[in-house]
Amino acid sequence: MKYSLPKENKEILLVPSLDKMKPLAESNRRLLNRIKIGKIPFLELRANLRKQIFKACPRLRSGKGLSSTPIGEGVVIATGHQPTIYHPGILFKEMVLNALMKREGWLGLNLVVDSDVAKPDVLIPVENRKDLSSTQIGDLAIEEISPPDRNELNQKLAWIREKAGTSLGKENLEAFSIYASAANKVLPSSKNLAEFIAFSRRLFEERLGFDHQEVFLSSVCQSSAFIYFFSLILASCRRFALSYNRILDEYRRERKIKHPLVPFPNLKVSNNIVELPFWI
Repeated sequence: MKYSLPKENKEILLVPSLDKMKPLAESNRRLLNRIKIGKIPFLELRANLRKQIFKACPRLRSGKGLSSTPIGEGVVIATGHQPTIYHPGILFKEMVLNALMKREGWLGLNLVVDSDVAKPDVLIPVENRKDLSSTQIGDLAIEEISPPDRNELNQKLAWIREKAGTSLGKENLEAFSIYASAANKVLPSSKNLAEFIAFSRRLFEERLGFDHQEVFLSSVCQSSAFIYFFSLILASCRRFALSYNRILDEYRRERKIKHPLVPFPNLKVSNNIVELPFWI
């Protein structure tokens, strides 16, 4: 099936549509409930992970003006992205997430990929692109970088406001002021740059009525459920990599995709080296 990208303002492309997501989620749950991960039933492993994620959420979100809802046995839907300043295409994922939460009564999670390399650029609409600058941080995971101090933060916010000028329009300038206030509010309790960006964005989103939970990938990776999952893959890395590549090849062949990096590149497998899809 071929899709056409939206060309007009406020047009969207959502596949599958909202009304088809509930039966897909229910079908997924039935299939997953039958399997084991190694010797542990998936239901048991999932219940363990949910408890550990819930314990992590209040600690990371305490004092940041964000709600916290227990993760029970109901349907959990999730999206995720690196902790960056979202453009509308990324924000739309959270809009769909919250629409499904309200429509179906599900619990929504946003996975903050704080283990990725930091990309601190802020894209703003200006007439002269040469006026924009970027900050070079180096190859560091964003969870390893300290948040800015208050003077640095407000200087950067003032710089963005100056460069944007009147191109943002009155409504967007008002929204930018709300974001600046949220950023200053969460700064004292943010342990690293990932928390600062994620929670200033999340506090800003409260005005949109969003009610999902934020979960940091770094906290998930510290759970016993993830360590067990990772250990199984590591113990059978060659078999895993070959199966991973075979399924990707089948996917590209069925959909007549010629580009080797779509949707993901194959893992490299040689006589004495096996690549795995994990950051270290």
